[in-house]
Amino acid sequence: MTERNFDSGFESFRNLRAGPTDHSKSSDGGFDFADLMYDFRERMRNYSSVLNPYTLPYVSYRYLQHLRDWPTIPGEKLTEAFVEDLKNQSEPFFAWTHFMDLHAPLNPRLIREGGLCASDRIVKHLLWDAARAGRVHEPRYDTMYDSALRYVDRCIGSVVEHLKAQDQWDDTVLIVTGDHGEVLFDRDGVYGHPRHHLYDDLLHVPLLVRIPGEDARRVSTPFSLAWLHELIAEVLDLPDGDFPTFSGRESIFDPMDDESTPVISDSIDERGHTVSVRNSQTKLISHAPIDEVDDSSPLAAPDVAFDYVQDPGERVSLDGNDYPDLQDQAKGLHTDPAELSSIDGKFSEDVEQRLKDLGYRT
Repeated sequence: MTERNFDSGFESFRNLRAGPTDHSKSSDGGFDFADLMYDFRERMRNYSSVLNPYTLPYVSYRYLQHLRDWPTIPGEKLTEAFVEDLKNQSEPFFAWTHFMDLHAPLNPRLIREGGLCASDRIVKHLLWDAARAGRVHEPRYDTMYDSALRYVDRCIGSVVEHLKAQDQWDDTVLIVTGDHGEVLFDRDGVYGHPRHHLYDDLLHVPLLVRIPGEDARRVSTPFSLAWLHELIAEVLDLPDGDFPTFSGRESIFDPMDDESTPVISDSIDERGHTVSVRNSQTKLISHAPIDEVDDSSPLAAPDVAFDYVQDPGERVSLDGNDYPDLQDQAKGLHTDPAELSSIDGKFSEDVEQRLKDLGYRT
């Protein structure tokens, strides 16, 4: 991922997924099963039942991946490589790693190791995943997700145990967070993290900060991951770096008031731009489609607001027009996708294939 500057600022960087081995492609000189499965997934969504003409080939393909080469690196291998890198550190260091085990499709072996599912049968796990792919509600998929989450928790625990064994734990700040949440059929009949879906199902992610010598406490102050650099600088008593966004607070842990910088989130693609703006009480979501869109598109929705303090589940929608200040802020941020600069770097062939296996078209 060096082509996309993921290695920027690091002295060393490793992408364990990119490598010479690729079992995702067939050997017939061009036929791509991942592309076929993407088409199957789209067609599965035309059925209201998980059992449809495309279920068997979808489950069979995932089972073949299970036997040969799952599209994501399991957390224990990632942890082993991460810990190995930490062993060579004798000076203060900053280290980062990213677990992919909660990204669909969920690895059946890791679901089993999490220990929460009622069944250990791989075929059942893959069938429940087929329901997710076809957007058919399957409550047992929620349990699969929780089981994979427990597996990731154990992997993080193994990093902590290593730091303790190296007598580094008492001098280590540990930060655990996520890049986005996951919709588990919570609303709008979808799974995953669809674009322009800026409900807190996706935006409200865990942020755990362990600071040596500090007592445990819960901070309810709204926080943007774009301010993570401020948090790191504050807890380490370092000067702020040169970053595009700042909270504007003297301390990142200070409560948000009416004068505070709002928390901004957005989602943009060729169809349009969606922006959410959050102050100390209310969050507003505003869509800006490029052209006319179908009524079923999230971009067709009017501006909507939520009192996320009294209604954290965002079940009671409020008229966005009743919050002109937030509305003006959101509309002032709307951007035409055509005006954005493009990234020239390209993914390697192997990474392109992995993205397809994860359900992306590149």
